[in-house]
Amino acid sequence: MEPTLQGRLHTVLGAARQTLYYSHPDRRYLFEPAACRIAENPDTALQHFPGVGLSFFHENQHAFLNRAAPRIEARDIAGPWPATPSVTVLEPWFRLNGGTNILTELNLLALRRLAPEALAGPPASLRWLARQAIDGHFILPSLRFGVVVFIGLGAGLLSSEDHDLLWEAFQVPVWTQWRGFAGEILAAEAECRAGLHVVAGNGIFESAGPAGRLHLTSLENLRHPVLRLDTGLAADLQSGRCECGLTTPRLVGLRHYEEPRPAARAMAASA
Repeated sequence: MEPTLQGRLHTVLGAARQTLYYSHPDRRYLFEPAACRIAENPDTALQHFPGVGLSFFHENQHAFLNRAAPRIEARDIAGPWPATPSVTVLEPWFRLNGGTNILTELNLLALRRLAPEALAGPPASLRWLARQAIDGHFILPSLRFGVVVFIGLGAGLLSSEDHDLLWEAFQVPVWTQWRGFAGEILAAEAECRAGLHVVAGNGIFESAGPAGRLHLTSLENLRHPVLRLDTGLAADLQSGRCECGLTTPRLVGLRHYEEPRPAARAMAASA
């Protein structure tokens, strides 16, 4: 039986308790009220935890290590294509299951030899590859299923210009997936291109304030549990039925977060 959202939240709270950061007296008192709130409203149970900055996490990863958790398992590609193509992944930051070709360095000759039917990788790698193709440095006739762009924490975003660039270069569908530090899929693009659907049970996104600042709690990464990670990104979190038929929440208008400017005050003219 699949664990419920409440069960996953209790699990990630238990994992966080094992870390140096959350076992500190300034934070460990927050766990009991959070556990009580899970039954009432799991989507808001963690909101009293202070957000953790992305830079702070990177600089202090040792403090978020849960040594009691098993090492992170390799991840599947889980692309949106209906068949099972040969996939080449460019410069992944996470481990992948067998059957997938991996290029840890961008090498056009090696890529041509692999003859992938689908490509996946972070925006910067795919952007570079697309420009090489447009400039006539190589062709990839085997590519026919599509391109998956891994976005999210530190990987950058895919702009509309990037999307057009990839289409011009490869003439195949382009999808985006939000992947976590451990490679877990946290959100995936809707078929109708109306935002990214949050993958139920894998994570909790919170969009706060008028600017839509995004905080994320991964429910999959128990090795380095972070409660309410400040992603440095912003989006509108929309619910209701999507045009594609799914009813899971969607991240719409994903963008880099910008601190709202204070409202200008009218200054009275001096006499």
